[in-house]
Amino acid sequence: MKKAVVIFINCHGLGVNYQAARQACEIALPARAAGFDCYVVADTKEEYPGRVDQFKSIIGDKYWIPLESVETLRTRLTELILRYDQTVFSVGGYQDLSIIIPLRKKYCDSIKILLTVHSYRHTSWWKRKIASLIFTCYYLMYVDYVNFLSPQSTRCFWGSSFVIARNRGGVIPWGTDVVSVDDLQNSPNESFPSDFPSVLRESLSERQRFRFVLSAYFKNGKGHAFLLESFVPVARSCPDVQLIMIGNGEKLAEIQKNVKELQLENQVILPGWLNRNHLPAVLRRCHVGIVPSYAETFGHSTIEMMAAGLPVIATPVGVAEQIVSDYITGFSVPYNNHKSMTRALTYCAKNREAAARMGCNARNLVQTFFSQKNVADAYVMLFSNLLRKRKY
Repeated sequence: MKKAVVIFINCHGLGVNYQAARQACEIALPARAAGFDCYVVADTKEEYPGRVDQFKSIIGDKYWIPLESVETLRTRLTELILRYDQTVFSVGGYQDLSIIIPLRKKYCDSIKILLTVHSYRHTSWWKRKIASLIFTCYYLMYVDYVNFLSPQSTRCFWGSSFVIARNRGGVIPWGTDVVSVDDLQNSPNESFPSDFPSVLRESLSERQRFRFVLSAYFKNGKGHAFLLESFVPVARSCPDVQLIMIGNGEKLAEIQKNVKELQLENQVILPGWLNRNHLPAVLRRCHVGIVPSYAETFGHSTIEMMAAGLPVIATPVGVAEQIVSDYITGFSVPYNNHKSMTRALTYCAKNREAAARMGCNARNLVQTFFSQKNVADAYVMLFSNLLRKRKY
């Protein structure tokens, strides 16, 4: 039987999504080994350049389908469906799903659809309830399996219980690259890329510093102001600590103003936007990761920091709810609880060997449960299982 999997990796408005593209690259080879031809539907615009070229280098140009007009794309996908006995479409939201629905109606016997829920985080509870219940109706009509990324995501999505109770949904997380022990040991001696931000280069070159790091878009709900206020007493009591907050966004100017008023310019580093491909070099030179968000569907930065050998101080959001354990892999703190955040920051700053041990535990946990290979194998197994299921 000829079978194919088609993965949509586009984030509407931003272009090719970094995590989805990286996951697609990892899925491609095991999917082929399992008998699938693996295609990617992607925009020419990329959130962080290089992932589309990486996919093409792994699989080949002919397996990349450009995201053009809807009708042109449907024509391309129809040709693909007719070429195979079974096709699995992996989509990332309703906009992607809406492209596939007419094809599902026409070719229902040869199409299976996997949809990954990425959102339902920050809106008011009643809007979230109405929207997710409406989408649940669509999903039960057209989608064979809904992936929620984390247990918390199922609670944010009203209607998930209907989907899961019918064996039509579950949780498969994102994966990440785990930093090798050798890379962790050699990182202080690595040279910086030529386009590395100068302010960050200067900060990371000071080897005596103990660094906390946060990488997140500066917007409501990401916890930057909460973290900064909690960090102030730590900065006063431990002059050698630094807080690096990477990213840009509408709240950046406000945080910059607060840092200046607090006279913490030497201890709070705000480099702005950073090429996503340079983030591993930053993480390998830091000591503790922080995820102070109000809500996350998954929270990829949590496992990414852990994979680099960092303990994580996080609010219990997304996957952090399951994997951040006090004194084992980091600290779990309630959102906007300044005392708890300050206590966790202080403990790590003053017990650095203990923090390093927690970082080792965190890395081992991610290597076991969230490595790209393990997650990719889980997706390929799901693709195969979907083709064995009856149609709904």
